[in-house]
Amino acid sequence: MKILILYASRRGTIRQMAELIGSSLNDYQVDLKKAGNISVQELKDYGLLVFGSSTWADGDLHEDFDQLERDLRDVDLKGIYGAVFGSGNSRFRYYCEAVDILETRLKHCNCKMIIKSLKSDVIVPLSKLNTKYYTPYPRTKELEVGVLIYDSLLINGDFAFIS
Repeated sequence: MKILILYASRRGTIRQMAELIGSSLNDYQVDLKKAGNISVQELKDYGLLVFGSSTWADGDLHEDFDQLERDLRDVDLKGIYGAVFGSGNSRFRYYCEAVDILETRLKHCNCKMIIKSLKSDVIVPLSKLNTKYYTPYPRTKELEVGVLIYDSLLINGDFAFIS
């Protein structure tokens, strides 16, 4: 199974999450790419699309996803599975809105979501930053589990979707 982890990151948080997810999927063919460097047609080469984006300003999608999100409006990705992760600041009104935008777009394109989208709050106590005890992305394990479940159920031909 080919998996694409497509991400957009300004400060490196989403890139690190994408790398962490990708590194845990050693048994699969995983391509890690920046969102601005892929066409809609290339997405159809994958069995699973994993999109990651941070949220900016008033719930804006990262600018690297803007064109792709627009291009996906008239595309059918039936038969392709999806998952979305992202980061945001819970002090803002539109917490992780980019995650919701990407999930909605994938569902509109007939992607079947394999797991509930992951939203990571970037608010951390200052005392925990830059310490060996701080793990900023504990929920990425849920996505890894989702991929494993996807793979085993797909092989057995019995898949229960969450979308």
